[in-house]
Amino acid sequence: MEFFFLNKAPTEPIEGITTKIRSLHTGHKYEFRVRAQNLAGLGEPSNSTKETEIREPIVGEKPRFIQELEPVTVVSGRPVTLTARIKGDPTPTFKW
Repeated sequence: MEFFFLNKAPTEPIEGITTKIRSLHTGHKYEFRVRAQNLAGLGEPSNSTKETEIREPIVGEKPRFIQELEPVTVVSGRPVTLTARIKGDPTPTFKW
């Protein structure tokens, strides 16, 4: 297992609890730790994450029903409302 140290100070302060790490290689596995620093000093490193394999990004998400159509009884000649909820990325369009 190889170890890489990302000890370079960021050019901008990291605000919040997340950041993006660039230049990781697809197909490689990594473990991550973090250390925090404030005016009182440098904290101890966190425990390592589980091994994480870097994969190609997933482009979108196929549409899927999150609420299926429900059976209805309709009187001939009267309007009907059918409701379905679908999730996907990009947002799916409906065709009836």
